[in-house]
Amino acid sequence: MVGGLAIIGLVYVMFTTGLLSVASGHAYAAGEMDVSGVANILFGEGLGRTLTFFIVISALGGFNGLMLLGMRMPYSLAMRRNFAGSEALLSVSPRTNLPVRSGLTMLALLATYMTVGFILAGTGVHTGIFDLYGDLPIALMWIIYAVLFLGVWRLRKTQPDAKRLIRVPALPVFVLLAIAGTGYALYGFVPANITSFALSCVVAALGLIVYARSEARD
Repeated sequence: MVGGLAIIGLVYVMFTTGLLSVASGHAYAAGEMDVSGVANILFGEGLGRTLTFFIVISALGGFNGLMLLGMRMPYSLAMRRNFAGSEALLSVSPRTNLPVRSGLTMLALLATYMTVGFILAGTGVHTGIFDLYGDLPIALMWIIYAVLFLGVWRLRKTQPDAKRLIRVPALPVFVLLAIAGTGYALYGFVPANITSFALSCVVAALGLIVYARSEARD
């Protein structure tokens, strides 16, 4: 498992290095250059279009996976905790074996986000709202990753004899690297979006409070 993660990390590093060898990070951030443009420069328009096609297929596959995952998130929470409305979210269609009400809940939430986004972008109040929609969850996930690493480190100290599926040598080094990476990512995002980031943290904290105070299901 560790070897597989190392290979994936190496692929991402090589991919990013290749992109930065063609254009600067500012060019990508400003929309002056993208992956399709890099493919055309490196391999010509013919092969560049082919690579773009495979990139689109990969993105659609990822989108499909996120849809299947997203519609089950309220259902997963309802399975673990008994909170207001959780019984309704546990409903599963006997024909499709899918948590339909959970999926409809996520669909309503998505529709709300999209409606607000189109209104803000269309009126010129916040033209970069959809970029914010994409960047904000990533910033929050970086924080969660750092906390998870700290939790694993703590368990290694408090439960040294616990059964482990894998062992990671030099774990403190990886934890410190993860925290440093989190700090770097947040440094690039938070200053320009401090209000939205703070509001999202408050909403996430309220969700954690509701989850913690709800009763665990047997």
